[in-house]
Amino acid sequence: MCSKEYSTPTFTCSQRCTDNSVVFDGEHSLWKKYLELTFSQRYEPEICVRAKPISEKDGFEFIALNKNSESENLVRLLDEGFNLFIEKLKEYKITAGIIAREIFSNSSNTVVPVQIRCSNHLPTDATREIFLDDSLNIREVSVVLNSDLIQNIIEAYKKMSKDRKQERLGILWGLMKPLLHELGHSNLPRDRFFEEIHQVWCDCVAMRNIFFKSKRQNGFLVPNKAGKTYIKFYIERMLHKGIKVSKDEIFSQPLFKMLNQLHRLVGEDMLNKHDKIKLLKFDELTASAKVIVRGYLDDEYLRPSLSQIMSKIPEAYQPMKITIKKKGVETPPPKVGYYGIEDEEDLSAWNKVADKFRKIGLVIVSQLGIGEFGRVYEAVNLINPSWPGRVAVKVDRIYKKRKKEAIQVEDVMLQLSHDLSHSPHVIRIYDAGLLSKKRTYHVLQLVAEGETLDELLGIGGEEPTSRPASFGQGSSLQELRQKFLKPIGRRPKRKNHRFSRPLTLNETIDVMVSIFLWVEKVHRLGYSINDVKTGNIMMNCRGQINGIDLDFYQRAPSLPKAFMQDFFLLSWACLLVLINAPRKDPMPSESLKENFGSALQKGAVALKDALYHEWNFTDLSRQDANIILDCFADIIFRSRTNTYGVNADLFEKDINRLIYFKRLFFEREIIMTAPKLYN
Repeated sequence: MCSKEYSTPTFTCSQRCTDNSVVFDGEHSLWKKYLELTFSQRYEPEICVRAKPISEKDGFEFIALNKNSESENLVRLLDEGFNLFIEKLKEYKITAGIIAREIFSNSSNTVVPVQIRCSNHLPTDATREIFLDDSLNIREVSVVLNSDLIQNIIEAYKKMSKDRKQERLGILWGLMKPLLHELGHSNLPRDRFFEEIHQVWCDCVAMRNIFFKSKRQNGFLVPNKAGKTYIKFYIERMLHKGIKVSKDEIFSQPLFKMLNQLHRLVGEDMLNKHDKIKLLKFDELTASAKVIVRGYLDDEYLRPSLSQIMSKIPEAYQPMKITIKKKGVETPPPKVGYYGIEDEEDLSAWNKVADKFRKIGLVIVSQLGIGEFGRVYEAVNLINPSWPGRVAVKVDRIYKKRKKEAIQVEDVMLQLSHDLSHSPHVIRIYDAGLLSKKRTYHVLQLVAEGETLDELLGIGGEEPTSRPASFGQGSSLQELRQKFLKPIGRRPKRKNHRFSRPLTLNETIDVMVSIFLWVEKVHRLGYSINDVKTGNIMMNCRGQINGIDLDFYQRAPSLPKAFMQDFFLLSWACLLVLINAPRKDPMPSESLKENFGSALQKGAVALKDALYHEWNFTDLSRQDANIILDCFADIIFRSRTNTYGVNADLFEKDINRLIYFKRLFFEREIIMTAPKLYN
């Protein structure tokens, strides 16, 4: 088996790695084209500036490495923008402390000097690129700025007189915001989406306090002089991109809509109040703000390595179109063969709940899926301002007339959702209640154009349903095996909406790492999932993975066996991914599954041999594949034997190990990070 020490490669990699962090803007095809460019094609050769941290001044010094007018002009813009920002920041003590801690004191900017480059081909405003040598040591770090953005700023900057400092700050913020955002990132973040939520929170703290007044007017933030100038520049930038937005519509834009929602949480007075009361209170406030940030980023997060393999939703599953009139909302009649309705049973279930949801401001537009206990629909939100415009609604049946208990459970679900909101990989619950005498409902985060992982892998409808384990039961792995080797029930067979093609090893590792990060974060928050399976993992059209169906989550005691069920089910979920991801054909035969089941019982060596025999990935040679096979076998076997339940640090180490091998073996890790400044 592979050694626990994996800091030294077992082979020589001849490839250079470009590790960009999470992208929030653009299409994967544009990023693919960008990454395929040679460095001479990608960057403007004339412009190269160094950002040198100055710890004693809480800031940066910008140095032109190329002694030419283009580099020196960029330095002048950066110097003035940075100085104006620092000067304004002095008025806000708490905000200044947050920026100093998260950006100015970021150690990642001191490991290797950060170079600022420009590109005409960058699909967004900025990104942070890390170049690794063959031993995965960081060789170079570059913050790349969009050349078109810089030109727009230069043109607006020339029109502003020097004595109008606030207005000049508003213009230069279009450059400073993406730059500071990238300087706040780490070089090789472990969970890019989680880190991005944190960084956007820092951006919002600065913007809310520096560019807007403390009071609101007609429910909206009121910009100061700097804010008005920035908004004007924002509108002009949008128009430059071919998108027309009026001043009155500015708070309908996602960025400003989010800032408006954060108003009460990130104002300097509120930050100061909570900071003085108790550190815990400040942490709670920050966590609440990050929930709002996450809601903003959920629909923007792009993971090209996975989004490019998502198939378009078939016409029969597309949501119905609605028409809003003075008299109310009009929709076409639901019918079999449309809107995800596959048969008369689906149609009957739809008709029983549609009118009830209209009474609480939700219009059902498609059926998303069927579970063991109920159905899930997509709905348009008409009257609830604190929810997104599109949500998912889950309808559950109440058994044995346990109405009172059902209502109590809904309260528990809302508390659970609040506790788990700290995890970016868990679906959110906005509301819950009683829909009728026989049904309860949950209003959930909608996974945009998403599908469950079992459907994407071609195994939909074949996965056994499960039940939560009581911590007083299942005291042994043998009892747990007996419980789950026999399916308790099977979900109804549904049509599969598969990936557009078999997955590469690179993409498969991305899927597995996302699953592991979901499980790990939930455990660290003190909860067990109790229903870890591919049917409860959903991926949206932008490549983001979320754990869904919170019915069986429960508070976990500090016992090794508390997570035993999670890890046991995780081992089988991982195995299903490895078996099915590289295949064109549907689910492997029962005999193949039995072979793997037998191998699992025999141990890690037998499991590796079985994986090796069925290896269908073509990304690596068999010799190189052995290294990753060792890692896969370790993860699956350690999950199955609850080794991770006893040693949580080992689980973290093996996740890092898999990430390490991914960077080692593949030329590009196409998971990029860039701020979303404009829509």
